[in-house]
Amino acid sequence: MRRLIFIALAVLLAGCSLSPASTELEQNRALWEAQNASDCQFQLSILCFCPYYSQMPLTIKVRDGEAISISAADGSDVTPNLEYYSQADTIEELFGIIESAQAGGADEIKVEYDPDHGYPVSIDIDYIKQAVDDEVSYQVMNLEFLP
Repeated sequence: MRRLIFIALAVLLAGCSLSPASTELEQNRALWEAQNASDCQFQLSILCFCPYYSQMPLTIKVRDGEAISISAADGSDVTPNLEYYSQADTIEELFGIIESAQAGGADEIKVEYDPDHGYPVSIDIDYIKQAVDDEVSYQVMNLEFLP
């Protein structure tokens, strides 16, 4: 009987430790969706061990929930990196990155959300704690809703 109680308690505590991050994601995603913000513009910095650092921050314009333009801070052509950038070119894509990292068992995920609109302003992911150069960060700045 004692063993059964211990197992039940362990399962309950394990569930509690996973719930807050998931709940925080769900709450902020719901807050973002309540904005009906399918048209916006923002700057995005992707920080990693990547060759395109000089292009950051990107300026991304979104219409009807789809990125319609991405431009680099240094004015260079983003086409060679467009496939990578398109994985994070909308706020919904950024929510998806958080969700995937949580589901995929990333070792460490830190997210800060805009308190008024719910979108992630900072995402730091360390996929493998002991690995070097696998960390990636996303920073959203200067988000504006477009008419």
